Amino acid sequence: MEAQDSGREYIDQTDSSRLATWKPPGKGVIRINTDAAFSAGMDQYGLGGVARDWKEGIIKAWANAARKTNEPLVEEAVAIRMGMIKAKEAQWKVVEFQSDCK
Repeated sequence: MEAQDSGREYIDQTDSSRLATWKPPGKGVIRINTDAAFSAGMDQYGLGGVARDWKEGIIKAWANAARKTNEPLVEEAVAIRMGMIKAKEAQWKVVEFQSDCK
């Protein structure tokens, strides 16, 4: 996914005709958006996430590189797991997760 307009609108690169608008979570909820990106010619992939509150403020963001498994679903799952670890470390109680993984 490619972020546009300060992280509020996203364009799915697999179908650029679709446009989705990011909406904040409900009051008291923290939403974590995660993603993994990789290139066929590289041995590594990147993964990361951003946590926002209901006021649309960015609370935490992170990124990491890891060795590619050649399994995109596994790499997306690792990105989500990293978000879960960050939520647990921050002791957030009410958390939603979003991923662009189909």
